[in-house]
Amino acid sequence: MNVEFHDPERSLKNFIREGIFSQITYSLLTATIVSSYLVVVGANSFTIGVLVAIPHMTTLTQIISAKFIEKRSRKKVAVFASFVAKNSLLAIAVASLINGPYEILAFALFYLIFNVCEDLLTVTWSSWTRDLFFRRKTWRETI
Repeated sequence: MNVEFHDPERSLKNFIREGIFSQITYSLLTATIVSSYLVVVGANSFTIGVLVAIPHMTTLTQIISAKFIEKRSRKKVAVFASFVAKNSLLAIAVASLINGPYEILAFALFYLIFNVCEDLLTVTWSSWTRDLFFRRKTWRETI
């Protein structure tokens, strides 16, 4: 298991904080907000459609990463994916300051990175849940 048994309370607090932060950032990047931003910067309808579909397309990351996650430290993968996702949000904010044809391209690139890392984090976070909540008992022993 990948749980630090000497301090499970700290791991659980960090786990909950990450979940709250992920939900807040995810809700800020809904299709309505993303499409509104893209309209303001002058993206065409096709570009808006493709970029709004990115979160649904990157869900395939979860299928691929599910096997990968079980062989790695869930905590390390979660921290890495969270770090990259949060930094890509900062990059999106900086990219919004760019005026010109590369603004949409920069947004698309960092938005793709954010969504891939968030999907990787979702799988890792769910797996990490199992480590934190069932660290000493199996499911059958709790019945």
